[in-house]
Amino acid sequence: MTQPTITVHGRGSAVRGMASGVFFMAFFGTLWACTGIMGLQGWGAPLLLVASVAVCIALFISGGSLLSASRKIKDHVSITPF
Repeated sequence: MTQPTITVHGRGSAVRGMASGVFFMAFFGTLWACTGIMGLQGWGAPLLLVASVAVCIALFISGGSLLSASRKIKDHVSITPF
């Protein structure tokens, strides 16, 4: 008796989609934070700018890590159910 197999498609492309979302979030989130910090008119602006840029760098690094990890994932995997 042969067991049916299920093919799962697009796992690598799903991770690449998450990575592009992280890049968009990093870029536009930093722009939004800088706009809000400029609205404070100098109240702790240097420290907050450094913090927002640090978060942006962390997000870009994690997005790059997701992109490099997605290249190692096979897009088509056959699974045999139990």
